[in-house]
Amino acid sequence: MFRKILSVTLVLVLVFVLFSGCASGQKTTETQEEQPEQEEQSTQEELAQEEAEEEGTKEELNPEAQLKIWFSLIPEENEELQSIANEFTEETGVKIEVLDNNFFEVRQKYVVVAASADAPDLVLAQAADLGVLVEADTLRPIEFVDEEFADRFASVAIDAFRYKGELYGVGYSADAYGIIYNKELIEEPPKTWSEFFKMAEELTVRDSSGSITQYGFFTNPTNYWFIYPLIERHGGYYFGRNSDGSFNPDDIGVANEGSIKAFEELLELKEKGLTTQTPEEDESIVSQRFAEGKVAMIIYSLWYAQTYKDNNIDYGYVPLPNNDDGTPSKPLGSVLGIVANKNSKYPKEADAFFKYMMKDENLQRLYEAANGGEAKNGQRNTLNKSVYNSEYV
Repeated sequence: MFRKILSVTLVLVLVFVLFSGCASGQKTTETQEEQPEQEEQSTQEELAQEEAEEEGTKEELNPEAQLKIWFSLIPEENEELQSIANEFTEETGVKIEVLDNNFFEVRQKYVVVAASADAPDLVLAQAADLGVLVEADTLRPIEFVDEEFADRFASVAIDAFRYKGELYGVGYSADAYGIIYNKELIEEPPKTWSEFFKMAEELTVRDSSGSITQYGFFTNPTNYWFIYPLIERHGGYYFGRNSDGSFNPDDIGVANEGSIKAFEELLELKEKGLTTQTPEEDESIVSQRFAEGKVAMIIYSLWYAQTYKDNNIDYGYVPLPNNDDGTPSKPLGSVLGIVANKNSKYPKEADAFFKYMMKDENLQRLYEAANGGEAKNGQRNTLNKSVYNSEYV
């Protein structure tokens, strides 16, 4: 089961510090009096330049172009992007279709269709899949990102999408995961992993034949992403670190004492029936059983929250339990971002819409739509500084 650990870029989502500053100095009265007029003139020049650039872009784009973007599984988020796309169409004539997209499946499905007529021009993908997609010759570098553009985002939004010195995308959301639990089965979620596994055993129900009818916990033990906290809590790890904090690919920790203990623990869970049983069963089985009300707790994020709601599952979402020594668990984080298909018939138009959807005001609309408006359900974590500093956040 554990014979293969994929070597991937493990992007750790860090809390980023947003800097702001102002400079002031003594000015003469004459300079102070002239300042408003100078600022107004400067503002008018900037607006004129922006309008000229936008007008130039409209003239250069092919109004017959038709683009596709594989985006999200959150209906409200896709609907909002389609609204933004329709506004872009009104301005440029370029038509855009926003399609559902499970980013967990991009590395398999996108590579297969990238050069076909059904291929998307833009894709929401994980930074962890970047190397696979580039080596498959399906992505092209992004060349419109300058210092001014990059400064509007947390550094990880740019750094996470660099591969061998080239920039292939821009980060859209930083995602980690926690515990999703069924409130009908659990009143107070566990605080430590010991409490977690004790509760999981108590909530597991079997019929007279021994078959499980209710799972206290259910997971896919072959998914290196979600089981990492279970490995880390015993002192295991995937890759060690260098003195500068970067990962050391020569220091592989999957065979150390802590990792072995974690794998033995996962094997015990498998024997108890609390994990998927075959390689063919994947994360969709885990989420499906939770949506059916058969599972009390899963290690996951809110990507399928709408499905749970549609199935009338009263769910809660909390951080991972602490380790038994009181230290916090360390889930792996991922950066989701937009990447561009190398085989697109309309790369110029794709870039134009890429920049358009990444405007601060459009990212604000997408962020609020994805997080359920006033519900603020935490399905997306913005990497855009303007959104991060907004009243909504």
